[in-house]
Amino acid sequence: MSEENKKLSGEIKKLSDLNNSISTRTEEMTSANSKIIEASYNLDQQSKALLEEVQILTKQSKKLVDTINSRGEYESEENAKTGELQFRNAPIFKENDDVNIVVGGFTFKNPFNIQVEDGKILFSLNVYDIDGNLVAEIDRNYWRPNKNFSGKFNYDESSFEVIDNKGRVAISIQYLGKSIIIQGMFTFIESGSIILAGSSTAYFPLHVAGKNDETNYKGNLLAYDQALRMAIESVNIKPIFRYTGKKWLHQRL
Repeated sequence: MSEENKKLSGEIKKLSDLNNSISTRTEEMTSANSKIIEASYNLDQQSKALLEEVQILTKQSKKLVDTINSRGEYESEENAKTGELQFRNAPIFKENDDVNIVVGGFTFKNPFNIQVEDGKILFSLNVYDIDGNLVAEIDRNYWRPNKNFSGKFNYDESSFEVIDNKGRVAISIQYLGKSIIIQGMFTFIESGSIILAGSSTAYFPLHVAGKNDETNYKGNLLAYDQALRMAIESVNIKPIFRYTGKKWLHQRL
């Protein structure tokens, strides 16, 4: 073989080796690129899955926050120390206008401390239980229950009710039409009497320990508590609000 052929053969071998090397690198780069594409796809899928989880967690967190806020607001209202009778949809009154007050089925003209100011009714009243304990105060439409002597209370924008420690309606006030309807047990310590007002009205003696433990009721001598219970039932004092069940606050019967 001539010297030139040897050189040519060597060059051809070098070119062949270089081509093989390029081919190998190309395969390696193609493989690496495929892995990068696959990794990028997997990362993209993971990112989408992570984003979906974040969105789900965000919705769950918002729902939880809303629930906590709603529960906190409800508990705050349930434990309210004061509130306001706003008498929604009430007509505009003039200063000298009479306000109809319905007590025990009878209609009176301003029998309580009622004022009219800027066309609005302002109602004030102290409420006592049959033992003479203050259970609630209403001062110019702002009410405040005395939790030492009231069992439960319920209210909305136009009505307010207090149940005493023995489960009896101490007072309920509701605005209907052009009248304020009042039910309850009204104690007058000075006169030693109680007015029971429901759908009708009855007068009952105030209990004095050791003196009238028994009371003549409708011709029968009965224990005071029994006679009082029968008198309350006879005038049909009915609560206007619910006090049991889920979210009973502001719920009417």
